[in-house]
Amino acid sequence: RNVMSLHVPPPSARSNNFHSNWDMLTQENTALMVTNIHDCVLPGDADRYAFLPVVENLLATLRVHGLLVIHAVTSSRSQPELKLWSAPQDKTRSGCSPSSGEIVIEGQVPFCANLELILRMKKIQNIVFMGNLGGCTQAITEAKDKGFGCWLLEECLPTIVAESKQEAIAVPSSFLLGALSSTSNSLILAVNGTLMRGLELNPNMINAGATFVSEAETDKAYRMWSLDDVCPAMQRVSEGGTNIKLELWSVPYASVPDILKKEPAGLCIGKVRLADGSEVLGVLGEAWKCEGKREITSYGGWRNYIKNKNKDKTM
Repeated sequence: RNVMSLHVPPPSARSNNFHSNWDMLTQENTALMVTNIHDCVLPGDADRYAFLPVVENLLATLRVHGLLVIHAVTSSRSQPELKLWSAPQDKTRSGCSPSSGEIVIEGQVPFCANLELILRMKKIQNIVFMGNLGGCTQAITEAKDKGFGCWLLEECLPTIVAESKQEAIAVPSSFLLGALSSTSNSLILAVNGTLMRGLELNPNMINAGATFVSEAETDKAYRMWSLDDVCPAMQRVSEGGTNIKLELWSVPYASVPDILKKEPAGLCIGKVRLADGSEVLGVLGEAWKCEGKREITSYGGWRNYIKNKNKDKTM
């Protein structure tokens, strides 16, 4: 059987072979299966589905990448029913509901001959699972037995049952986004200041066609300064660093220069290491720009600083 490695090392210990396997994923050979949350999760169910916003944001980004999306629902139906969704997405329900043209399959085991035929015709080699696994463990087993690479997105699953973890490779979503960005016309950009949602320069991201992916944070190797309370500047350091909160956005390659040109002088783009051990491109500050400026590293991010700076001045 053509199966992938079952060993799932922690992020810090993952080998070059692991990254090589992950780099095999492209937008052409990868499908996304959203399990057991179609038509059953309302926006008011946030307490039961705390992971839902992460799934919604990532699903929106993967749709931009053009991945084949499959919605799987386990039920008592002995013969799985497979159909193409033809109605517009129901905006009154969660962002995880199907969009027109996406596949919906329902049954005791949401993996059947017809679904396999579709995947073969589209030359799909890998299936990435996100959502509420539930009874889909058997589907993962069958997909693997048929030669498909199976992957689990750690933060997009409320629980990863032992059986599923033995049958698929569990990884952070940032690894998937990085793999897809290397084969698509967009990249993942980490922003830590006024480009974030709701802040002054966020319209620059929207106008550039960028799509919000998720909130994230750096590893404990970054310091941050306030540039006259206009915007922050973040640097990687060898000591005195901490986790800095930021946002991940999917940005079309062609739009990156325009975004950078509209940033204040002294800000640049470089590699940023995230808390999960992955690396993405992100906005950083040059050393000269931070000289003599107020250090705000202890706030852990720009949002927390602008929220509390006035309180601190009055204390």
